Amino acid sequence: MIEALLGQLPDDESSTVPAITVKPESVPSSPTSVGNKSIHRQPKYDPAVAYILEFCTVLAIRTSETIESLGKQVAETLQTVLRNSSQYHPILVSRAAYYQFSILKASYVSNLEALQPSYLTDQDHDFVRAPVLLHTISSFPREMLAKTSQLVLQGLKLCIEQPGPLRSEIMTSPDFWLILRTLAGNPNSSPTVFDILEGGVSGSPSAIIADNYEAAIGLLNEYATAAQVGAAEEQKGERRQRNARPPKKEAARCVLYESLAGH
Repeated sequence: MIEALLGQLPDDESSTVPAITVKPESVPSSPTSVGNKSIHRQPKYDPAVAYILEFCTVLAIRTSETIESLGKQVAETLQTVLRNSSQYHPILVSRAAYYQFSILKASYVSNLEALQPSYLTDQDHDFVRAPVLLHTISSFPREMLAKTSQLVLQGLKLCIEQPGPLRSEIMTSPDFWLILRTLAGNPNSSPTVFDILEGGVSGSPSAIIADNYEAAIGLLNEYATAAQVGAAEEQKGERRQRNARPPKKEAARCVLYESLAGH
């Protein structure tokens, strides 16, 4: 069934990616110079492709047996979408990112229930590598990363919500912090970024160690200093109110009222 579903995906986009990737992306470096062309070339959203990818992901992560037999094929398809994100609609890219994080979590063995031998690594399957996935997403164009931020961050939260080797590997990756710092300035994604950061700091055990301490402090400092803009405006407003003087007639009336009140 997986092969039949993936066989329904359009072949023209993936097959022509190597010929298209270099030229269209290298020319329109400035959006203002070729505004009409970029709008004309914007990929269309095909809900059938999103449905196939989601259905295949659900089937692949059902059990450890399905992960072993089906996970690699689905993961490679999802990685193709992520690697060539400019060729696909942002909605499809965001869904592919979330599905790939789901496969990463399902295929990452971090508990002892399997009683795996010491010569095996924590990750039982290597068709989805956390560093590779994070680097692919951090390499998105800024506009694409902003448009896909909601599901990208939800996928990250899915993988780091519980302490373990997977959370440690993700949160010590420079690309993880690059993604967070890029999205921290986006009003739509900033609250979720802060939730992820707060969860890593307050978790037990804490995910903040020597390897990512500076990155975490730097991101927290950005949140702490972001309020300076609003605080400065408020302080200016307060100064204006304090420095404002009532008109001469109003001042005279105040003096008169005070003198009458004294008597």
